[in-house]
Amino acid sequence: MTIGVLVVGIIAAAGGLRYSAALQLTGVGQATRRLAADIETARHAARSRRQPVSISFNTTNHSYQLVGLADPDRPSATSTTVKLNAYSPSITLTSASFGGDASLSFNEFGVPDSGGTAQIAWGTYSQTVTVAAGTGSVSVP
Repeated sequence: MTIGVLVVGIIAAAGGLRYSAALQLTGVGQATRRLAADIETARHAARSRRQPVSISFNTTNHSYQLVGLADPDRPSATSTTVKLNAYSPSITLTSASFGGDASLSFNEFGVPDSGGTAQIAWGTYSQTVTVAAGTGSVSVP
């Protein structure tokens, strides 16, 4: 009986570790896809509206703000703020560097002022969103 309980305990512990890892990987993936989609949205909005749109990254608050795009939940707002740790308090925006600063701007033609990367992490998992200089194409390797 004791051996049976011990075996069940070991299996449960191993399953818990796998679940935690899967949760972290999924959370990072969701946050990374959201960021990549928002960068693409900013690029397309700048082009279609023929006016600049910028994204300001805040690694302290693990958030970014799309300046020049109204928040869908608050149409009167002139910007949208996305808190990455809304997915989970453990998700962090560990770095954001676009031409030496934490801001990315698209001109009225959808061309970025610089290329760069933003990295999102949770536990041992991290993913990087890359924006190509000159074209503004977004990739998640």
